[in-house]
Amino acid sequence: MALVTIFLRALGYPEIDDFIISDPKKYQAVVVWLEHTKIRHYPLDGRQHLQAAETATWQTAFEKYLVDLACPVAWDNGETNAPVLQWLLNYAVGLEFSDKASQHNTALDEAVASAPAPQDWAPPPLPPYSDATSSETLAALEPIFNLLHLPLEPNNKITIESGAENAAVTADQIRKIKAVLEAQVLPCLAASRIPGGSGNSTPSAATVLSDFPLGFSTGDQGVDIAAMVLRMLYIKNMRELQDQVDAAIVKVQEITAEPTTDATMRRDGRGVERKNK
Repeated sequence: MALVTIFLRALGYPEIDDFIISDPKKYQAVVVWLEHTKIRHYPLDGRQHLQAAETATWQTAFEKYLVDLACPVAWDNGETNAPVLQWLLNYAVGLEFSDKASQHNTALDEAVASAPAPQDWAPPPLPPYSDATSSETLAALEPIFNLLHLPLEPNNKITIESGAENAAVTADQIRKIKAVLEAQVLPCLAASRIPGGSGNSTPSAATVLSDFPLGFSTGDQGVDIAAMVLRMLYIKNMRELQDQVDAAIVKVQEITAEPTTDATMRRDGRGVERKNK
């Protein structure tokens, strides 16, 4: 129905706000308007039956009209009302373009000629991937190799302190990580169950991961799951750090908000000497 409304608006149908496709009279009015103004398949004196007030006469005339137009959509005066009307609107739009093809093509050429260069309006390209030979990339991949018990080539193994500039991660090493994830880690995640569900419900790890928002997609399910696990670990570490900070704030507030008094030293909890009265 939305597409029918769009076509009617584009063709300039004057009664679009009152059009109801389920109303036979309004449906007939649209068909008559299309024939009079856009399609013009019949001569003026041959359009009278389409305007007939009697339902039977109108239905017979409309069925013949569709046959004459070679409409491929069958019409049964019921559920196919919308598809048939949509085909008629498509047909009318095509005829409308044919009538003003040169005008439309000229307008298009002018718009293309006056348009700015693509780089002026196109969105900026995505930033490039990090250099696989950088020390930051190697430092990030080394823990993954250790977790998966994969050997890192000696000339590629680095530490944050060493920062070897000549180190590099090869494509073969990346493929090793992917192979281990696909062959060992991911099947275990799919088969494992997460305890703690209500009743007998123990959702699989894969189900839990699928509910966790990753925020992006690489196009590879295995890589997406690996990235999701890393993100979960990162959030867990941040949560632990936040808990430690909160605990430290509480301790400080306990000291500063309710200082204790040491009468023998004549000092309060803030270490300020009190004067005798």
